[in-house]
Amino acid sequence: MPTDLEIAYRCAPVIVQKVNSANPRGDFIAREDFTEEGNLASLTRNWAAVNETDPPAKTKKDWKAIIKRDPIPFKYKLLPHIYYSVVETHTHYFIMYAVYHPQDWESPETAWNFKGPRWKKTEHEHDMEGALVIAGKRGPLEKLRPDAMITISHWWFYSYANWKLKNEAGKEVLVFDDPTENRFRGSRVNKEDLDGNLWAVWHVDEDGEQIMRPRLYVQAKGHGIRGDKRDWGRGDREIRYCPSLKEADEPSFFGGVRPDPAIQLLYKDSLKERGGWHAEEKREVCRYKLINILEPTTGLWANKDNPEVFLVNDDKGQDCFVAHESPGGKRLEAGSAKPPWSWDDCDDAHADGELALQPAHIVYNYLGGMREFSFEYVRSAYLGI
Repeated sequence: MPTDLEIAYRCAPVIVQKVNSANPRGDFIAREDFTEEGNLASLTRNWAAVNETDPPAKTKKDWKAIIKRDPIPFKYKLLPHIYYSVVETHTHYFIMYAVYHPQDWESPETAWNFKGPRWKKTEHEHDMEGALVIAGKRGPLEKLRPDAMITISHWWFYSYANWKLKNEAGKEVLVFDDPTENRFRGSRVNKEDLDGNLWAVWHVDEDGEQIMRPRLYVQAKGHGIRGDKRDWGRGDREIRYCPSLKEADEPSFFGGVRPDPAIQLLYKDSLKERGGWHAEEKREVCRYKLINILEPTTGLWANKDNPEVFLVNDDKGQDCFVAHESPGGKRLEAGSAKPPWSWDDCDDAHADGELALQPAHIVYNYLGGMREFSFEYVRSAYLGI
């Protein structure tokens, strides 16, 4: 029986992230406890430490001088990690991937003035959005692959299914053109449309194994996640992240791109297995590691009742990561960034958090065309099963 980590790694996406030059480290994918790894209570100061340098930048003039140095003496590394959880029914795995960013930001002043006055109303400390991947059971682990996914972008969910690539003539074709395959469509149950296809990427990992993965596209600043480039934004630099069971690589930005050839070759975009490397994809590629949301003592779910990690936001009625009341303030208050068990689509009929807590229910109501589908959970730490 495969472990949760093996399942999550097998189905993990390649993430294509837009990063804005005014505050790139606010856009980097990270783990919540980057100032003190393993101590979730320390996340109340993480947002303020994103761009902290040693020596610290006390003025904008200091900041401009420091960022001309190469390498810049940032006090903390922002190593990319993706949070995951696995829920299982008799027919499917439902794998949640939650992507954390230190800041949801807008103002170009945010980068250097991280200890200054409160940000704009649209900005907030911490940010977390992500995707639910649906994978039908096909026997051995090497046959496991995503069949569909639902992503969260701000206040809406978007659904994607049916693997596609462009053939040699540039025409979009189904990767698995087999009558026994599911043909997903929008669901009549919930009047939800299918928003797009799964766009295939061939990922060659450190052991030389080639795995087909879906792409996720992440916006800069607000970090909405889609399975396509709609509303992805123009301009900004792109950083690609691929999963690894071994290492996580901090992106390079201020000091310029220094691609490691070994890491660069972890990413392959191919029409078929015989396809070649695509020059357009030979950009900075970083590896991310996976962290289990459901880890019994240190995981996010285990800390759901810890008031130093999560508090209920009275305006939203949902769990949110804590934030300081004001810079230097002692009293904690709920922020705006939500963990997966509080994610919600603003105009569907589902309750908050169903994407994590009742994935079979929401998937059935978002996606049609599934041949076999069980609602009975055989494993879900969220539900104590």
